[in-house]
Amino acid sequence: MFEKILNISIFLVLFAVAVGILLLTRNITYFSSADFIQKENILRIGGSTTVYPFAKAAATDFMEKNLEIIITVSESSSGGGIKKLLAGEIDIVDSTRLPKDDEYDIAKQQV
Repeated sequence: MFEKILNISIFLVLFAVAVGILLLTRNITYFSSADFIQKENILRIGGSTTVYPFAKAAATDFMEKNLEIIITVSESSSGGGIKKLLAGEIDIVDSTRLPKDDEYDIAKQQV
C-alpha cells in the first residue's frame, strides 16, 4: 500500500513540475504569476509536508538538467499552500486534500 501511495505522490509531483515547465515555456495569461515566471524563469511550489520531500527531489533533479530554471519548494500544509496559491505567493500547490468550497470559489473568481 505504501508503495502505491509513494508512486501516486511521485506522479503528482512530476505532473506539477511538468505543468510548471509549460508555464515557463508558454504565454499563459490566466495564471496571475505567469508573467513573473516567464520573465524570471522561477517556479514556486509549496504546500503539503507529506509531498514536500518528493517535490523537492523532483525540483532538484529537474534544475540539475535545466540550469536556466529555478524551482523553489516550500512546505507548510495543504491548506497553507492553497492560501499561498490564492494569494499569488506560489505558482503550484501540492496538496493532499481537495480545495474546500470557499477556496474553490475564490480560485474561480481569479481566473
